[in-house]
Amino acid sequence: MTKKIACALAAMSLVGGALAQEKDYKNAPFVGVSVGSGKVDRTFHSGNISMSDSSSGGAYFGILAGYRYFVQPELAIRGYGEFEYHPITLKDDGGDKDSSYSNFIVGADALYYLKQDNDFDISALAGLGIALSRYCQEMLLDTDKKVLGFAFRAGLHFDIGGEGKKRHGIDVGLKILPNKVTARTRETRYYYGATLKAEQKPAVFVRYTYSF
Repeated sequence: MTKKIACALAAMSLVGGALAQEKDYKNAPFVGVSVGSGKVDRTFHSGNISMSDSSSGGAYFGILAGYRYFVQPELAIRGYGEFEYHPITLKDDGGDKDSSYSNFIVGADALYYLKQDNDFDISALAGLGIALSRYCQEMLLDTDKKVLGFAFRAGLHFDIGGEGKKRHGIDVGLKILPNKVTARTRETRYYYGATLKAEQKPAVFVRYTYSF
């Protein structure tokens, strides 16, 4: 009888250790990089008159770090901080103008796993965050304009790895940052006392993450 109890306790210890190891792996910090492509629309106004409209598409890149926690085996929450930089060159009657959008995002993603096996997982991704967007352009009176707003993401997440250790993750999806910047311009030949309105449009993104 004593021998059977000892065997049962040993088995429970092994199972508990395995579960703890799996839990430690799944609930883990991560770091990552991101790339994407999107448009920025820009309009100059003088009173109710639109003086110039332009838009520019291009690539942006970013870095992020956070923590993933499994609420249930098929549901995980990721909290993270992310920085994105989007260089822009806009062409119009006033000539080429270099500017940039920077986004500082604190957000959370929900991952609902649609498929799970030892080497490859697929999950649906939905995210919400607070974004501080910064628009820079030399011709503005306020050359460092900031605005606070929400950030939304949706897409798919893939966990990739061997022997049950999925340390590599890939996100693919759509990002929406509905942040509009309004600023006054300097007194120039083309935009004397005008008001600039710049807006980021929905963008596609790809993120790579590595879990520790």
